[in-house]
Amino acid sequence: MLKSALVLSALTLAACDSDDPASLFVAATATPTLAVQVLHASPDAPQVNVLVDGTVVLEAVAYEEGSGHLELNEGTYSVVVGGILPGGNATVIGTVDLPLAGDAMHGIVAIGDVAAIEAVVIQQPRTPVSAGSARLTVLHTKAAAPAVDVYVTAPGGSLSGIAPAGSFEFKGTIGPAEVAAGDVLTVVARDEAGGGTPLNGVIANDALQP
Repeated sequence: MLKSALVLSALTLAACDSDDPASLFVAATATPTLAVQVLHASPDAPQVNVLVDGTVVLEAVAYEEGSGHLELNEGTYSVVVGGILPGGNATVIGTVDLPLAGDAMHGIVAIGDVAAIEAVVIQQPRTPVSAGSARLTVLHTKAAAPAVDVYVTAPGGSLSGIAPAGSFEFKGTIGPAEVAAGDVLTVVARDEAGGGTPLNGVIANDALQP
């Protein structure tokens, strides 16, 4: 089977300031039980607004941009993603009802070309990472790409003699798994802006403050 390689060695994620909109969804007397992070990974989609239960929580999110962590109570949330167009906004995803479990971190990633855009949810435990390690999750978002081998190296490191961390196809994930470092990372294997090669990666730092 023809395969490509994705080498993870750089951190590139722009965060959108949400002005803590998630406070709308967490009861004043309750402790938040989950965290949500949203990432725009549709290469030909316009900037988008993200609505949760009818309330805008993120505005004008561009390709490769994502949110900070939204603190929510456990439950099912209705999510709509609206594209920002010159003639007015248009719904590109939604309404999608997403059941989100507590004691977890959920990454909601908009993937695929705009004609077939969809939301994929990645879940990982909301627990501390071992000292000197990182918890790594990788998502394949390029529909036209073949199976991909994933390597974890130091920046500029050689692949000679290194076994891949795993292999996957479109919408597949690898992890969560612990690797040497010190954070919680979600990696999105994505297109160049507008679509096409080369396949590259965007890495979101998922670490939460205690």
